[in-house]
Amino acid sequence: AYEIRNCDWSSDVCSSDLHFEAHKDLADLLLQQGTLPAAVQEYRNALALQPHSAAMHYNLGRALQIQGDFSGAAESYRRAFALDPKLVQAQNNLGAALAAQGALAEAIAAYQRAIALRPDYADAHNNLGLALYAQHKPAEAEKAFRASLNFNGTDADVCSNLGLCLAAQGKNEEARAAFLRALALDPNLWAAHNNLDNVCATQEDWTAAIAAYERAIALKSDYADAYSNLGNVLAEQGIRFTILAPGQARRFRGAGARNWREAGGSRIDPTRAYEIRLPSRRTIAVFFYDGPISRAIAFERLLGSGERSEEHTSELQSQFRISYAVFCLKK
Repeated sequence: AYEIRNCDWSSDVCSSDLHFEAHKDLADLLLQQGTLPAAVQEYRNALALQPHSAAMHYNLGRALQIQGDFSGAAESYRRAFALDPKLVQAQNNLGAALAAQGALAEAIAAYQRAIALRPDYADAHNNLGLALYAQHKPAEAEKAFRASLNFNGTDADVCSNLGLCLAAQGKNEEARAAFLRALALDPNLWAAHNNLDNVCATQEDWTAAIAAYERAIALKSDYADAYSNLGNVLAEQGIRFTILAPGQARRFRGAGARNWREAGGSRIDPTRAYEIRLPSRRTIAVFFYDGPISRAIAFERLLGSGERSEEHTSELQSQFRISYAVFCLKK
């Protein structure tokens, strides 16, 4: 943490330039620290002294964008670019701030201006592709992503983005190759695993699809889309139930109930069966194993003959329903 002490600016700093630099440096430190409101205020203090500083308007825009004030960020980027027409990053970030507000046409125009100023700006090409894809223009987005990779061929995220556009056009083999390229660059890119799974499922390569979904879930345990997609594939293969860890449940509700109940912190009841309704309109039954009993069976010899106390035997019998599911899993 940084300690900010009061000081007598009239005696310690005798020039507006030094005042400006002090506010700028403090703002940069606060931004790095993640203290966004204070950073924003210090950038404004610096701009009060030098209102024509394009760099300060740009930095203020970055702080506002991180803070979630996309409208304020866009205005700062516009001022920065007006003051310095060569500040190409301001156009790229303006596009991102506009896209975050849903103004895709304006965002695309900003990205195109950035690319016109710097044709090899890989990030701007990628952002342009994302905006075009959001406009349901996968063929145009594909061109933008390929241009980005032409200037930076080692960006795993862009490879995955390209795969999405190819899959949207039914080019499944090319999409699969793009996702595999992304994963070769970054094996932990969970979104690419999930997207690869979708292509494998479309091609009815069920083994590869299941393996990829499981990898995506292993990398991001709260990845709801991957769970849903995996459920679809399992149901497609005729699997009627599966067993999950209690911590894998996000929320649940009773049959016929309208309100969901949070299941965080392993608050799911492992003695009940649950049904998941999948986007494909199929259903799959889900059981949650009982953590303490599962550990006792696996590591504490709970089922060892002649060694268990009546207390343990009674505990096991009282949880028969979920224990039976565990036994089935171990067969």
